[in-house]
Amino acid sequence: MSIVALRLRYGSTRDDDDDATTTTRSSSSWSSWSSSSSCLIDTLVGSVRAVAGECARGHDGDDRDGRIRRAHGRAAARSIASCMTALPEAVLLTPMASSSSSSSSRDDGGGGGRRAPSAGPACLRAASRELRRVGTGRGGIDDGVGTGMDRAWNALLSSYADYRRDGDDDDDSVNARLLGFCDSWARHVAVPMKLVDVTVGSLASAYLRVEDESSSSGTDRRARGRERARAAAYQYLVSIFESASPSLTPEDVLAAALGVAGGGGGGGAGGGAGKNTSTRRRRGNKAKRRQEERLGGAASSHGGGLDAAEAELVARRNAACVAAAAAFGVSLADGSTAAEDRGLRHAATSSPRASTHGMCATAASAAASILPHLLYLERGDVVIDGETDRRWRLELFSAIATVLRRICASRRDIRVLAYEPLMILSASLSSVAVVSSEMERVAVDAICECVLSLAASCGYPLGYFDQLFDNNDEELEIERNDVRDVARSVCSLDRDCDIRIWDNASPSMLILERIVGACNTAIREAASVGHLPPETAVHILSALAKPLNKLGKVYRQQPSAFVCSIITMSMLALGSVCDQLNSSFDSRSISQMLPLSRLACMAVASLSPMLSSMAELIRVPSASDTDKEFPVTLICSIRCYLQHSILSTARIPELVAESTLKATRYDIKGAMRGSGGEDHVGCIALMRLSHESDELIDAIFEGYSAILHDLSSLHQGLKISELQRGVSVNYGLGVCPVSRRIILRVISRLAIYQMKVTKDEIGDGRAILHRLALAPLDEMKSLKDAPLSPEKLFRVCESAYDLSFFSPEVLADVFNNPLVLEVLFDCAIEGYSRLLVSSDVDALCHQVPKWDPVFSSIVSWVRKWLMLEFI
Repeated sequence: MSIVALRLRYGSTRDDDDDATTTTRSSSSWSSWSSSSSCLIDTLVGSVRAVAGECARGHDGDDRDGRIRRAHGRAAARSIASCMTALPEAVLLTPMASSSSSSSSRDDGGGGGRRAPSAGPACLRAASRELRRVGTGRGGIDDGVGTGMDRAWNALLSSYADYRRDGDDDDDSVNARLLGFCDSWARHVAVPMKLVDVTVGSLASAYLRVEDESSSSGTDRRARGRERARAAAYQYLVSIFESASPSLTPEDVLAAALGVAGGGGGGGAGGGAGKNTSTRRRRGNKAKRRQEERLGGAASSHGGGLDAAEAELVARRNAACVAAAAAFGVSLADGSTAAEDRGLRHAATSSPRASTHGMCATAASAAASILPHLLYLERGDVVIDGETDRRWRLELFSAIATVLRRICASRRDIRVLAYEPLMILSASLSSVAVVSSEMERVAVDAICECVLSLAASCGYPLGYFDQLFDNNDEELEIERNDVRDVARSVCSLDRDCDIRIWDNASPSMLILERIVGACNTAIREAASVGHLPPETAVHILSALAKPLNKLGKVYRQQPSAFVCSIITMSMLALGSVCDQLNSSFDSRSISQMLPLSRLACMAVASLSPMLSSMAELIRVPSASDTDKEFPVTLICSIRCYLQHSILSTARIPELVAESTLKATRYDIKGAMRGSGGEDHVGCIALMRLSHESDELIDAIFEGYSAILHDLSSLHQGLKISELQRGVSVNYGLGVCPVSRRIILRVISRLAIYQMKVTKDEIGDGRAILHRLALAPLDEMKSLKDAPLSPEKLFRVCESAYDLSFFSPEVLADVFNNPLVLEVLFDCAIEGYSRLLVSSDVDALCHQVPKWDPVFSSIVSWVRKWLMLEFI
């Protein structure tokens, strides 16, 4: 019926896809078309009422008590409600559809595609202009709104008025249909302010009250009707809030108003398959270019264009603020608030009626859309219809922030709703130029408390690591990763407009300082009573590496006392964690140490850029006492980090059991897993510290002079553990061979740097390197006369791999010895002579089944590496 009414209303239009100038024609002819026929809403309502009247007249003689008349009236009202609900979905585009792909918007059947197959673009644009005529919300509703959502609302109310007085239909069922109508329109147009007061302030708010469980339970018709109305109220509010999304731009609104959102293209559903694919693609590209030309022309036109779209976007966001004020019980007149159990203010409480997913999702949607706009309103030049005192803005902001805090402390399926609002609020807070100090304080407090609450809620449960052979709880691990992303986002310094104005700290710096301070406090309080540091505090501290690294880089260029305090606090907190763990290895079980040690080593590895930046400032003369204490703190912290990385690598196995990745979806929870690889996190921390910069190496030697001896002892112990495990067994003790070889690379890097700095006059670097490099050569030499076997080849290959992890300078020095070259030549020649001419190479490889299928690749690598790399 909507399409038929559309063609009756604008039947004189023609398809203008082949002529871009028809846009001007449709705009100039719109007034003549509108005067030639009734508006779309009147056409639909008149058609339904005419049919109902004809049906009722056919039963005049039989209508004894008016039941037939009331039945026809009820049917007509429901039909009108269906027509009014379907009208915007059939005719209008949603602004958000402009960001979707053209293929999806064509195929989804609504909300962004070309829904009317027999209506031309000019016809749809004219209808869009008719149905979108709403007030801007700046100076009240204008006089030309009579053809928009409020006209459809009035028609709908008048159709329900008669039989609702007779009591033939319960209020909840009628209200559910009314709210469904409001939801349909709110997705496509800006809701007029006066309708917000009626539909949200009176109608929807009645279903947001928290009721007693016994009074609302039951399976009768009225209980079901009330639940439908409550669900419709939630959805209506969500549509209002989503239509005011901070990501929505005036270009999106303009594209939807012109009917070009989602791109054009291709003729027909199904996309462009078949023999005419290239032709359809060319037509789609041409249509897309024409739509871009129309959008550009409308944006630059003086008859509305982009200015009108900006006004509509402001109207959407103002309407959303007014709706949120009604839903949270905040008065626009004096800023007063309703009772605590009013509307969405009670969301996410202990009451089951208030902790439903629908209510919490509605509150989270309000937070994502309303909080950024309230910050925007702080500029002071925007006035919302109906407000007489601006105190309501802070009250509404505080009410939403309070609910957001409770959501973050709720159960898992509710907590996830807070992730997006928190990141949006943080980005908006950092990008707004002017905001009141009180609102900024509320925002910063809310973000900090929410992040810390999320971190506390996703900690590992007690006894989680007691059974290290079990698979991970993947849902918990996903949630922990999400919380890390949220923490990094709210502390990000990328969007700060005053990142280089250190006198006035930016909001994200304040958030970073608060979160780091909270982690530091929790860690030190645990240390004061002899407990291990809280795992949740170490988890969040390790997630803040990216903003802390950026802070260290900027501090190196422009020192600041406030920034120095944040960096110092983070180093002391992580140093305290490492100290507590270092003293607990002998008294605590591996199930207690593993998660904390893993997080601490991840934090050390991730914070190496910040430590490098700070190490560059050690040689700079210090002016204040604080600056003089900073190098001491840095050196002591680096020593603690290195000691724990060494102890963690030596005492915590990389794999406690054979990996299950080939048999199950998840690996064992006892595996040490670092970001970006499967190596032991302690080894990764050592490598990052040693390879970050020369300045950091200087700080390492200054604070830990025996580092090379300890690393050499660590490698020796890991090699012994590897031999005890047996050939090709990588679990149970120590670390995997690749992780052990990382220690060789660390030793090589540190020793060669020491040799270059001291010019071989002092230091043990050369002797340690020479001893470690000779060990694999002695291994190969000892196997020279052994009979050929898989184990011999395996050990030769392992020794060759060990050599490959030394620096080229070391290998050049070692291979000057003719005996070394003789050993390599003998191994290579023997391998080639025994393998290339043998017809049972495959049988030889299969003597040890667990090596297959990697054994053949090892043999191939030995051939290439020994013969090609060194000769």
